Amino acid sequence: IVLITCLISFILMAFSDLVFPILGIMDYPSGIIIITIGMYGMWYAINKHRLISISPKLVSEYIFKAANEPIFILGEDFLIRNCNEALLNITGYKYKDLVKCPFNKIINFRNFNFNTIMSLGNAVNIEVELCRKDKEILACELSSTVIYDEYKDLIGIVILLHDVSLRKNLAEIQKEYTLKLEESNIMLKNQIQERMLAEEKIRHFIYHDTLTEISNRKKMMEDINILLKDEKEKFAIFFIDLDKFKSVNDNYGHKAGDFVLKNAAIRLKGAVRPIDTIGRIGGDEFIIILRQLKNEVDIQSIAVRVLKELNTAFIYNKNQLFIGGSIGISIFPDHGVSADMLISKADLAMYEVKNKGGDGYAIYNDIMNENVINNLEIKKNIKDAINKNEFITYYQPIIDLKSMKILNAESLIRWRRDEKIILPVEFIPIAKEIGEIVEIDNWMLDNACYQCKKWQDSGAKYFGISVNTSYKQLIQFNFVKSVMNILNKYLLEPKYLNLEITEDEAMEDPDVIIKILLELKEQGIRISMDDFGTGYSSLSYINKLPVDIIKIDRSLIVNLGNDSKNLVIIKAIIVMAHSLNIKVVAEGIETEKEFNALSKLECDFIQGYLIGKPLTASDFEGNFIDI
Repeated sequence: IVLITCLISFILMAFSDLVFPILGIMDYPSGIIIITIGMYGMWYAINKHRLISISPKLVSEYIFKAANEPIFILGEDFLIRNCNEALLNITGYKYKDLVKCPFNKIINFRNFNFNTIMSLGNAVNIEVELCRKDKEILACELSSTVIYDEYKDLIGIVILLHDVSLRKNLAEIQKEYTLKLEESNIMLKNQIQERMLAEEKIRHFIYHDTLTEISNRKKMMEDINILLKDEKEKFAIFFIDLDKFKSVNDNYGHKAGDFVLKNAAIRLKGAVRPIDTIGRIGGDEFIIILRQLKNEVDIQSIAVRVLKELNTAFIYNKNQLFIGGSIGISIFPDHGVSADMLISKADLAMYEVKNKGGDGYAIYNDIMNENVINNLEIKKNIKDAINKNEFITYYQPIIDLKSMKILNAESLIRWRRDEKIILPVEFIPIAKEIGEIVEIDNWMLDNACYQCKKWQDSGAKYFGISVNTSYKQLIQFNFVKSVMNILNKYLLEPKYLNLEITEDEAMEDPDVIIKILLELKEQGIRISMDDFGTGYSSLSYINKLPVDIIKIDRSLIVNLGNDSKNLVIIKAIIVMAHSLNIKVVAEGIETEKEFNALSKLECDFIQGYLIGKPLTASDFEGNFIDI
């Protein structure tokens, strides 16, 4: 500024000395003009210098008083000129450590180019990292303004920091928590619309089964209680248990089990009306609420539809899984006026079906309460039944359709307690439940072999006996050796013993069972697959099992003369079995029509009431043993 002032003064002096004389002006105050201009220039330069020197300080004091956030001021060389106490506190540095230091000592701009601030004039809410003296990194938002004086000269660059590390941490925690909620179908957002969606998902989660997406126990109980409050509407409760679900889980894995549960839920929806409600209350148990009932015909027709759906094979990885179901039914208000009472009685009815072999339905009645008491009595007394010699063996004849001779019988256990005969369907499931089945099976095997040999010694020397076995009996230690010991004890040849195992029992652990059955066959013992056609065995799978005989279940025989579909199925079974050198027994034959149909299909053996009912050893001997 001083230089400019001197130059102006020199130009004016030269002008006055050269131009004024030409104009005839000889007297002029050139000295005064020069001195005046010079003094003004020096004054301006001094004031300008003072303004420059004190402006950063004045700006700092003003800004530091106006804000409590961390602030520092940069020079045009991007060195720190000043900072407030808040910056020192948050960074841990002392004032002398920061002044005249490059600002990037404490600030990491990530991907932001700070040089653009000079051209833009400001920056707002730029995410940066503040580096503390102890090396800790704090997340901050940076705002910056470039300040000029009235002469457009740079005074400084003001930097304001806002610590957002706490907010960042909270955001991370919130994000993590939100992800966990999303995994449980619970989403909660700040926005009203998303919050409403999250609340809806929470309601769905609370009231629906996560696997099948149908109502859960809580929702079903609330729905029943709502109907109970109304008191005007008649409704029924179906308590459904999948009969062979456990075997699916054990043999095909839990993925297969989940597949069955999901598809069972879908099938149940298709079997009921839109006004009815379906729920899964746990495991393989479902509940259906049938509403607006007029009579029991509605109940029975829907029960039949449900069973039909559950009896249709589930196709999993090309495997046919036959499940079936047992349905217990209670009706409001006939059987109770509370949700717990109605479900409890439907549960009792379901177990009544289970005890009879499953695959059916039953409406609750008071006799079922007596059955519960009877079951408790059975549990209490079954352990002593063998010691008290209360078990007896009945025998049912099996006829050879070619020779029309009875050379085989199936041994069937009965429990004679006091003057009452208890059927196996009543106590065998309980024996399995309490772990007594193996002892009972072993007793039965010994007794049947003894009786068979007795009949042979009496004259029926080619007579054979069939004995039911179970998974638990087969896997007991040294079972094959135990069987041979029994045969040797009574001098009964192995070929006259036929062990029958059901599909369900065989599928408990197929690899283990096949190994044991092969060992038995090597000893000359025959193997039968009982209840064929009700479970898992397909026509192709039976080839893998070491069986000599398959026994077609009664369910395929019923209405054989009127059901062309069953006729085709039985024919296919017989043809397939004969191609594998396997004999076929048809169970449960009760009519001449069924007998004639099976004879035409070239079935090998017949068993059923048409031939003879199960009888005691003495009665059987009198009717069927040629002595």
